Amino acid sequence: MIEVWLFGRLLTALASALAVVLVIVALTSVTYLAMTLLPALRLSAGGDRAVRRVGLSAALGALGAALVGLRVGAPGSGGEIIPTLAVSVAAAGALGATASFLALGAARAALALGAARTRQHALQEGRKQGQLLRMERAQRAFLAGADLRGEIAEAEAAVARLRAALTNLESTRAQIAERLGRLDELSAAGDLGRELRRAREEVATKLDLGGRILGAAQAAAFRLACSEPLRRLLRQRPSDLAKGLDPAADAPATMARLGDAAAEIDAFLSRAAEARRTLAALEDQRPDSGPAPGDDDPWTLANRDLEAVEIAYGAVRERLEVVRLRLSARAEIDAVTTAAGEVSDKARASGLPAGDLQGLLDEVIRAESAILMATPGEYDARALAGTLTRGAAALGGRDGASLDELLRALRELS
Repeated sequence: MIEVWLFGRLLTALASALAVVLVIVALTSVTYLAMTLLPALRLSAGGDRAVRRVGLSAALGALGAALVGLRVGAPGSGGEIIPTLAVSVAAAGALGATASFLALGAARAALALGAARTRQHALQEGRKQGQLLRMERAQRAFLAGADLRGEIAEAEAAVARLRAALTNLESTRAQIAERLGRLDELSAAGDLGRELRRAREEVATKLDLGGRILGAAQAAAFRLACSEPLRRLLRQRPSDLAKGLDPAADAPATMARLGDAAAEIDAFLSRAAEARRTLAALEDQRPDSGPAPGDDDPWTLANRDLEAVEIAYGAVRERLEVVRLRLSARAEIDAVTTAAGEVSDKARASGLPAGDLQGLLDEVIRAESAILMATPGEYDARALAGTLTRGAAALGGRDGASLDELLRALRELS
């Protein structure tokens, strides 16, 4: 019996030396199998080096532990050194190769999982982008009126099918009339004649009803065609024109927003002009069975609605221009007030007679009054006039103003 001890504990007892050899062979087989499978899981050069370090560290650690604590054979007998060394080396090699294989397999699994997550994320992003693109295309098609044109095309196709059916029915009536005309008097008075006359009356009734239906269908198709430009235009109307027009905002930001809103309305009015041209092209396509021109037919109603839309947005455009002029006038009035204060402060060092400056300031006051008459009453003209008057009064006595200072102030007032 050969005893196997590990750190002073008896693990097992082998029957003979052959059993020890079989253990060594088994451990070597594990090493060979692991080393054979390693190339199939090979990573990059850096990853392979890391795996080799893991396996080498595990093998050295196992070898050191086996040399310290493993004993194969009876302790103290002197014959345990060779089997112990052999089993230790074989076990260390098997453990190192197994550790390398497991580490490489774990790394490959992690890479595969990461690649799968990346592909899943890319797939989700692709789906999201595709959905956004489809939504954008649908929105553009909606604004361009693709569905409205589809409705018109379907209506025109239905009218064409109905017209073709009526044509075929008219041909059938002609054939019945021809067949009836070829009958002799006896056959015409008999059952065959009566059946042909009955069939002719039925066809005539269906033709009359079909003609009325065709007229109604043509009128409906024409109504759709006339309403399409206006419906498409209303989809493209400016939205949130009042957005950004905050009374508490500074003047430059408000002026910029007013400019953007005016540009949106100008583009909308340009599209309205295009819709009017489209409607003008439809005037000659009015069906004969529809309402007469001027009797509130679809074409006239569409033109009337389009004109109302143009007038409404044109009024908004003019109102925006008025607001812009008011803001501009307010800024100019503030500049005038500032310039007047500068004249009052700096005129003491000038040599211009006070009377001449007083006349110039009077002209400025009159011009400023004219401006204020054209702007809302919220701007106090008397406050500005008082500022200018105080500036002129400060020029009395020995005080004067240089011509350069005066001209610079007047340029600021302009």
